Amino acid sequence: MEQTVQNANRPPEPEKRDCVPAEYTLTEQEVRAGLYAAGRLKSHTATSLVQTGLGVLGFAMFAANIYSNPAGIFNYIVCVLCLLLIAVSWIGPARTERRVIRRAVGGQVISLKIYPDRVRGGIQGESVGWEIPLDGQTPLSSAPGILVLHLDSGQLLVVPERAFDESGRETAAGYIRQGTRARLKK
Repeated sequence: MEQTVQNANRPPEPEKRDCVPAEYTLTEQEVRAGLYAAGRLKSHTATSLVQTGLGVLGFAMFAANIYSNPAGIFNYIVCVLCLLLIAVSWIGPARTERRVIRRAVGGQVISLKIYPDRVRGGIQGESVGWEIPLDGQTPLSSAPGILVLHLDSGQLLVVPERAFDESGRETAAGYIRQGTRARLKK
């Protein structure tokens, strides 16, 4: 009987004491922020502005030719193509970004256990899990409220800080930041 009481008063093993658990499902905003922080998505605004400028310039040149030669159908066709270029330069990248983000969200529940020296995790309902060592070799990107681990396989692990309860949030973020290295921006 005394032995049971002594075991109950003994502190938990380090692995259980230092573990910070988390379960979460990523939202589209978190995936977007994580992909931008990791450099996988880039803003298409500058490219679209340049393409719009070229489209407007082409439109203006061929619209001016319409006044000098209203019977020439080629000028009308090129003006319409310039307007289509402008529309596609804004719609295309936005649609691609939405498709990438929706595919990454997936609605799966991710379970993690953060230890001082590793991150263990997996997707609920799948038998295969993974372990990421926190030995200073794994690159880390971050955005406000989001940590992004760059795995050797080329995949990303997006970890929102909201996944941890208030008491474990700083501890988990500290373990991850101490065990990774900052990723250099490309």
